[in-house]
Amino acid sequence: MTATKINSDHLDIFVAKNAIINGLFDIWQRGTSFAAIAGGTFHADRFIYHKSGTMVHTISRDTDVPTVAQTEMKINYSLKIDCTTVDSSIAAGDYCFVGYTIEGYDIKRFIGQPITLSFWVKATKTGIYCFSIRTSNADYHRIAEYTINAANTWEKKTISFTMPDGSTGTWNFINGAGLYLAFTLACGSTYQATKDVWASGNALATSSQVNATDSTDNNFWITAIQFELGSKASVFEFRPIAQELSLCQRYYFSLLGQGIVSIETCGGTGTYNSILITYPSPMAAAPTITIVGTFTKINSGNPTVYYASTDNFVLGVAATGTMPVRVSCISDAASGVTGQAEI
Repeated sequence: MTATKINSDHLDIFVAKNAIINGLFDIWQRGTSFAAIAGGTFHADRFIYHKSGTMVHTISRDTDVPTVAQTEMKINYSLKIDCTTVDSSIAAGDYCFVGYTIEGYDIKRFIGQPITLSFWVKATKTGIYCFSIRTSNADYHRIAEYTINAANTWEKKTISFTMPDGSTGTWNFINGAGLYLAFTLACGSTYQATKDVWASGNALATSSQVNATDSTDNNFWITAIQFELGSKASVFEFRPIAQELSLCQRYYFSLLGQGIVSIETCGGTGTYNSILITYPSPMAAAPTITIVGTFTKINSGNPTVYYASTDNFVLGVAATGTMPVRVSCISDAASGVTGQAEI
């Protein structure tokens, strides 16, 4: 009988070690392509695009990923950032980055500890890029540099440092923003600072940061992002897709094309009908609910009236009627309800 050798490097000793949700970019509840994306817009779940300047990007889910031979795992998707309008001269206050926020509850275990960020990245423009980590009030930061060595080639990057003890800067250890992470593509002097030190202020890059927004040929891809305890990167933590979706739904959910959204018994004239929403997951804060598209109102099983998203009925304001009826609301494939509690 031959013994089977177990490679300890591939054992996940610490469950839920990765503080990044959707680091493999499998979850895209809002859609998979965002042309001319505005600053302050979420795209892939948990990730946000920020900019100040003339640069314009299309962000999309892409199947260009590092190979199994490179990563020793199968990756389906990357986040692609495609420059469609340039900012060839970055002003002092200009910046462009992809951001991620770790909730306050989830950063407590990192305080005062060595941590490692690892990710796979590919870019058209070579040179020095920066990663920034900032506290909840963006008043205390640390910047790290990494180098894109070869154009349009997947490279793995690891960044290790020790987290501070929380005595300097503004920190949040409950729901809400705990840490802001930024993968910077361009940065003006207003937001530049020294690398590899914790310091006061709101900074995104060093003066060595390349301008990756100076050509429409410039693309930037990233995937397999992991933020974990320890002084070196470990094997990427795979979570079941249902768990990953549920984690994303703490901050955003979409119930589009889900069929019957609610059933409510109604009274007579002057009474109220309401859409009853059951959140798929407990949310980080009270969400903003948005009604999308067109609904059909059914009285006693007969479709009678169509309601657009702006109609009072859908929003739960008074509906007219002369007798108690039972009402169902059915949405079509492009309609439904979304809720957002992003931090």
